[in-house]
This record gives sequence, structure tokens and C-alpha cells, in this order.
Amino acid sequence: MARKTKAFPMRTRILVAILLVVLLAGGLVLYQHRYTVAQMILSLTVPEAMDFEEVIVEQDQPINEEQSSVEVVVAPKTDQEEPPQNVELLTATIPDQINLAIPFLLQAPTSNWALPYQEACEEASVLMAAAFLGEDVNLSTPQTKAQEILDLVDFEMEYLGFYLDTNVADTISFANSRYPALVFASVANPTVDQIKAFVAQGSPVIVPAAGRELHNPFFSREGPLYHMVVIRGYTTSSFITNDPGVGRGAEYVYSYETIMEAMGDWNDGNPTQGEKVVIVVRKRL
Repeated sequence: MARKTKAFPMRTRILVAILLVVLLAGGLVLYQHRYTVAQMILSLTVPEAMDFEEVIVEQDQPINEEQSSVEVVVAPKTDQEEPPQNVELLTATIPDQINLAIPFLLQAPTSNWALPYQEACEEASVLMAAAFLGEDVNLSTPQTKAQEILDLVDFEMEYLGFYLDTNVADTISFANSRYPALVFASVANPTVDQIKAFVAQGSPVIVPAAGRELHNPFFSREGPLYHMVVIRGYTTSSFITNDPGVGRGAEYVYSYETIMEAMGDWNDGNPTQGEKVVIVVRKRL
């Protein structure tokens, strides 16, 4: 009987020790993958993606009490001889959340991060927006994606004479020339509600940013000095983006504050002090 009394506490101590080891190991794994876990949790708030046609149908529905509206004006900047049509003054319905089905394009589709892919966030962002709005962009395989980027870089070299670090004005210029059926227009000092209104109308919003201010843990090292992402949707607290700079960039969630604070044009290599501006993309009327 005495032996059984001594054995029971020993088994208990062993079980407790095993449980502590498991908990510590699990905690270590969670800590090592904390950013992935955080994005997984945030992704649970991402609404179902909508095609452009679905967004247009949704816009025809009456406004309910849970929706708000905002007036937005876009004055496009372009170097084209025939400027694109202005985006008219609109009262846009802003649903609580939306997620456009903008296809994701990693700027290094074959995992080759040599030039030009290392600096191809602008091209990838333009291509994603164009593909969503019905342009002939082949994103079916990693090889066709890489070729689309190369073709656009070649076009920039011919049209602009360079392709590296295009600011908003240059990006709008080559994009409008490349895709005449679309309008790429700049909006200076946008508000969160304005950006949400554009997206709610089915317009991808390209954001130039000081890349390191995005604090994306999946960037290599500090991240890019200058970067562009595409806002494809939003929730009540965050923007849903396609970030071409990381393999996990599809439907990547950034808080409103992160996007608005990181936003900045190229500004000769100083985007942290660059103009607060975005590129709104829509079909030409």
C-alpha cells in the first residue's frame, strides 16, 4: 500500500512535466510563426471576393442604414496628348466591407528576384489592376506572369526611357498609354473613406509607399525602400491588399493606419516625405 502511495505522485509529476514541455514547445512554435498566425487570424475577417460585374450589380442596390456614402472627385494627371476622361463627381455607396477579386501577381513569379523582378512592384500592381478590369493579361502560369512583367518593362523602356522606381506621374503615364481602355488617375491626399468609396465602385487603388513603413514581416531584411501595393478591399478596420512583394501577398491585410502612414510617392528616393497620393483605376467611359 505504501508503494502505491509513493508511485501516484511520481506519475503525476511526470505527466505535469510532459504537459509543460508540450506547452513550452507549442508556445515557441507559435512565437516563431506569430506573424503567419496573425495574418491567418486577420484573414478570417476578409469577405468573399467579388468580380467586377458583381460589384456593378451591387452598386444598383438601394442604400441600407448600415451603409454610408461619400463624394469623391478625381483629377487625373497624364502626359498623354489626349487626356483620359475625368472621373465624375460621384456619391459612392460604402458598404461595411468588400473584397474585389483582383488576381494576385508576385513581382518575381518564378522566384527569380534578379532585375527587373526585384524592382517590379509598379509593373505588377498595374498588371493586377488591368487584369481585374478585363484587359488581356495572361496570369495563368508563373512563366506567363514573368513574361507579362518583362513585356511591360520593355514598354516602359521604349515609352519612358527607364523603368526603375517610377513615381505616380510616370506610372500613370505609361499605364494609360499601355492600356487605353482604362483610366489611371491620381488622387492627392485621399482619406480612408475616399479610398473605400473607390474600391466599393469596383476600382482598384494602387498605393505608392515607403516600403519599410509597411512593417511587413515577410519582406526580406528591412523591406523595399519604395513599394507599391494594390488595395482590393477593406474591412471595418483594415485594407485588404495584393502585395506583390511577398509570396503571401494575396489578400494581405494592413491596418488603415499602416497604409495611410506608409503612403508616399517616390520623391527622388525619399518616399517617407513623398506626397500622399494614390492611383485609382477604372474602365474608360
